[in-house]
Amino acid sequence: MVTAYAAFVNGGNYIAPTLYKRSQSEAEALYRRVIQPETSANIRALMRLNAIGQGGSGSQMNKEALGYRVGGKTGTAEKVVDGRYSSNKVTNFFGSAFPMENPRYAMVIMVDEPSAENPQSGTTAGWNAGTVTGRIVQRVAPMLGIAPDFSPIIDDFVPSAYR
Repeated sequence: MVTAYAAFVNGGNYIAPTLYKRSQSEAEALYRRVIQPETSANIRALMRLNAIGQGGSGSQMNKEALGYRVGGKTGTAEKVVDGRYSSNKVTNFFGSAFPMENPRYAMVIMVDEPSAENPQSGTTAGWNAGTVTGRIVQRVAPMLGIAPDFSPIIDDFVPSAYR
């Protein structure tokens, strides 16, 4: 799943994931085109819009990310209990990438049977896996040499047609 998110935002290139550091040229040598660059740019814009747009399911993640430009997509699935879908037992997913103006990192967070964090929140992915994603990015990005940026022009790569 993380390789799909990486290809969605990196210009459309499949690349095997790794936990080891590699140079840009080493990574590019492994690229295999799976979607068109234009499609990748549109998906990247939509993932970021999901974080910054009004009512976007990733808006809680964006609040937690504190100036780091993350984009992503939520997924909430009801679990099967005794052969039927349960409305109170769910699994949450949040696939993301950052920094969105030049994506270098992708991750997928899964939360099984989440609890509401407060009376206003729910058990959907935006409130749980998305929030966890924002908190992780906020702590990990500085270790990766990525600085926060609160400038309003940081999202200029999102076409106005999507806003």
